[in-house]
Amino acid sequence: MPFYNRVLPIFAALVVVTCTSASADSTIAVRTAGCCSNTAPEQASVCFIGSNGSAPVIAVKTENGFGKLQAALGSYLVSIADAGRAVPYVVGPITVDGKQAVSVDLPARWLYEADGMVEGPMFTEQGQTFVATAGELDRVSLKASPGTYNIIVRKDGPAGVQVGSQATLSIGDTGWGTAQWKPGDVALETGQAYYIGIKSTSAKEYRVFLHSTGDIYPGGCAYFGGVPEPGSDLCLLISLQSDDAIRSPVLYTMNDGGWVLHTNGVYFQARSSNVRAICTRMKLKDAPKSMDAVVRVSRLEMSGSLTRIGKDKVCKCIASADGDHIVTALYGADEIPVEPGKTYFAEIIPKGEGLPQDAAKAPKRDLLVSIYGEKTPGMTPTIAAMRVIGAERTSVKVSWQGSKDCGVKISYGLTPYTLANVIDVPKGTQEADIHPISPGLTFYFKLTASTEAGGVFETPVYVTRTLDINSKPVADPPLPHVPEAGLTPLAVMDRMIQPPLPQVISVADVALANSGFEDGLTGWEVNGSRIAVSSAAHSGKSALGWDLSFSGAVDKSAGTDIISRKVKVTPGKLYMLSAYIYTDHQGGTSPDLFVRLICDPKGGTDFIGHNSTQDFRTGGRWLRFAKLWKAESDTITVGAAFSRSISSGKMLALVDDVRLEEVREPKPAWWKIGK
Repeated sequence: MPFYNRVLPIFAALVVVTCTSASADSTIAVRTAGCCSNTAPEQASVCFIGSNGSAPVIAVKTENGFGKLQAALGSYLVSIADAGRAVPYVVGPITVDGKQAVSVDLPARWLYEADGMVEGPMFTEQGQTFVATAGELDRVSLKASPGTYNIIVRKDGPAGVQVGSQATLSIGDTGWGTAQWKPGDVALETGQAYYIGIKSTSAKEYRVFLHSTGDIYPGGCAYFGGVPEPGSDLCLLISLQSDDAIRSPVLYTMNDGGWVLHTNGVYFQARSSNVRAICTRMKLKDAPKSMDAVVRVSRLEMSGSLTRIGKDKVCKCIASADGDHIVTALYGADEIPVEPGKTYFAEIIPKGEGLPQDAAKAPKRDLLVSIYGEKTPGMTPTIAAMRVIGAERTSVKVSWQGSKDCGVKISYGLTPYTLANVIDVPKGTQEADIHPISPGLTFYFKLTASTEAGGVFETPVYVTRTLDINSKPVADPPLPHVPEAGLTPLAVMDRMIQPPLPQVISVADVALANSGFEDGLTGWEVNGSRIAVSSAAHSGKSALGWDLSFSGAVDKSAGTDIISRKVKVTPGKLYMLSAYIYTDHQGGTSPDLFVRLICDPKGGTDFIGHNSTQDFRTGGRWLRFAKLWKAESDTITVGAAFSRSISSGKMLALVDDVRLEEVREPKPAWWKIGK
């Protein structure tokens, strides 16, 4: 079973920066981070920098989500335009004053994000629930078997009322596909639960991918064949549209994908009060290797004539892997005012060697355009140039640059996942002390800015440290590497953390002799040749599973071993099987190593489909997993399965502290969100 280190191997981010230039030079540093994992995109991203008006836009390639470039003094707009085309942030203006490098840290704008994916089960229909945090669904991206899928959104669950129209998603060899709805098609109620159903058009079973530690996202769960699996979440990225990034519909599109063919621009009907971003994919036959594009906006008058609005934007085109040219134009909040309901024309004019200078003579091109604006002009807050400017034994001072008319909250804690302490920073203030904390303490924090109009911007999670008791810096262990001096390190967040357990009411424990394997294999049936007792235990002295070492050539043979036992229970009662699981792989060529919990509620040896949890991979941590089953006989079979698709290096896959409980669910069931 292949393992994928990050959720977005194909979604390289494009970081887009627009500036108003001045006279001196300085440096602007841009970092992109996953919305949940806090880690950089795997593929190189691209930064754009240019002036408002007609000055050319510069493109700078980045490595590991970081780009550094020299820029004149002035005001900048910054955005992400990733290949998955999530709704973009447009933040700014930010100011480069020549005194120090200015950093901009931008998270991807996806509602869900997995890390360390594992293969899921095979069904003809699968799905995912989520709780809406904004008023409209824009698009989803799915990792699954190659094929074509119909996507339907429903309230509550698979039997709920359909919301909006059906969308189609195609997945090729990359394993990723994106479906986008027309603007306004899928209206959501904030706080309401929705179900995204995914059905193959071939009516054949297909495989999805799941987060490696199961139920990592609050407020949703996977559905396999219409049956909820509260311990798992699909690798389904969800992009919602909020009032600070409203997408306007492009008119006269030629296909469901939204392309306008053989044209020089697109008409759109404004839904916002301004235009902040025009994101374009352009197909142009025989396009030069290096090409710019001029983007201009006009208002369609009653007479049929066009009246120009604002200045032309000159944007550097970036060639994508599939040969399209990506163009992103950014605008200040007051630069392109539009009136909701009115029609406008966005012209995208290619410029380059061999292309005519006269825009009217430019060759026709195919355009896929997304146009975003704000409900209230200027509602999007800004946080940039976030720095630790002072450290004491019990406090750290931070400063930032951004919107002075918005409130800022600093959330901090001892892990990057639990930022429970909050500091409210008054409007107009752009520095604050984080305290009280202990000497030599490593802690984590993030900043959230919000405007009265409802705009919100949240930074990635940072990590820093106080001075020791002698007011000296603590160097060991070192903080995460930063690509540029002066930047605050981003927290390492791989999302392989303890998932939530089922919220059930325990009735009674079912006796399981030797549940911690202190007596070796006593009481357990083993099906496999490599199961053994290991001293690397969660508690006590022993755990059970694989403790393997391979040297020399890689053993490409797959393997699965099972431990199980039969247990007397009461038919019709609900039981929860839980255990601590540990996996780690050191050396070799592949981390394809997994453990899953199993239960045949009829007392047999059927351990596939709904009789198994998903595969889990814990990244060198002991994590507790659980699953509910209803007994269908007076005897059930419980246990764990260990699997690998390749054998190399040192491989640990262990189970410890197995527990079986009779439980009952509260009403309504804990996984029925939104009720």
